[in-house]
Amino acid sequence: MNRFWFFPLLLVFILFSCNDNPTEVGTEFLQDSINISSVLISDSVIISVESYYYSSPQERNTGALFVGNTDDFKSVGMIRFDVPVNKTDIRVEDIIECTIHFDFNNYTLGNNTLSFQIREVLNRWNVDTDVDDILNGNLFSNDLIAEWTDEIQVEDSFNITLPFPAEIIVDWFRKMGEGVNIQDTIWGIGIIPNEQSNVIASLKALSNETRENGTYIDIKYKNNDTTESIDSLRMYSAEEVSFVKDKKNNLAENSIVLQGGARIHSKFSFDLTNIPKLAAINNSDITLFLDDINENDPPDSLSLNYFGDDREERIHTPIIRIMGQYDKENKCYIFKTGLNAALNYFVRNNNGIGELVLTYSNTDRENNKIERLNFLYDPLDKHKHIKLKIYYSKM
Repeated sequence: MNRFWFFPLLLVFILFSCNDNPTEVGTEFLQDSINISSVLISDSVIISVESYYYSSPQERNTGALFVGNTDDFKSVGMIRFDVPVNKTDIRVEDIIECTIHFDFNNYTLGNNTLSFQIREVLNRWNVDTDVDDILNGNLFSNDLIAEWTDEIQVEDSFNITLPFPAEIIVDWFRKMGEGVNIQDTIWGIGIIPNEQSNVIASLKALSNETRENGTYIDIKYKNNDTTESIDSLRMYSAEEVSFVKDKKNNLAENSIVLQGGARIHSKFSFDLTNIPKLAAINNSDITLFLDDINENDPPDSLSLNYFGDDREERIHTPIIRIMGQYDKENKCYIFKTGLNAALNYFVRNNNGIGELVLTYSNTDRENNKIERLNFLYDPLDKHKHIKLKIYYSKM
């Protein structure tokens, strides 16, 4: 009978013993082994910043096509059309009317005089073509298709209809239906700004959602059948690409700049070698302050991106993306979500070294607007520093 009470009594003794204070010897082993360190750094962790024109294919079919000229920028719009293969029987004399139609968004950069010319493209181009190769004019025919100059208003969307040569249309029909050689490739048209243009306008363009928003060519022609009826054909754009050039190439050293259209990003290099490799970064944020000279409507968010050490930004999505929300009252962006993961990766897997790239967080701002965001940064002025906070725990 007594043996059945032995185990419960022994268990009670052990439980009470666990609540006793440790012995003098045991105390040395029971000290807290985690030391919480709070670190606020703004100049020694971010060792360099750089704005750059990133090497990337131009985006096609974004819903906007930039055309025009300002003191700082020049943009040429390139368009290929969806040409039918079964119209080789149409002759120039069969075409009654041929026009090209442009719809413009209510978005401009610069003043209000828009002036451009349209020429056929005779040589190869694609999204990888260098902007300078487009702007030097070597791709285009010497023959002018059409030209247009007028004053435009920022708040208004508008449309333009211009005559289009029947000879070019018939030649395209022939090439599409019969062409077998590279010289029979249809390269489309270029919309090239004239020097007197002092504004860049945005044409409504083809997008992944719908082709009806893009530029189109309307053709009215006589059928070659016995009825000699009148038919019409609408050729929609199949590819539309903007080639934007920063004419001044004025990216200052140690500048933080972000600009869509001209494809300017900024990158930040980090040196976290002072943080122990086994430390755990559990709270961090970065604050970037806007300069006073900026667009009136900053985007709600931006992103800092880690693409990987050997991964090209132009062809890869980020491994880690850190979202930054705009603080309107303080004119700054605060990046927090995802930052711990990036910094911990630098410390543990990259010997404390890493790089983050500043971009727009959505493709609309990246591709369909040209305004520039300038951020305050001067490595010699403590009032123009990037604000970085890192809290970590170490063994």
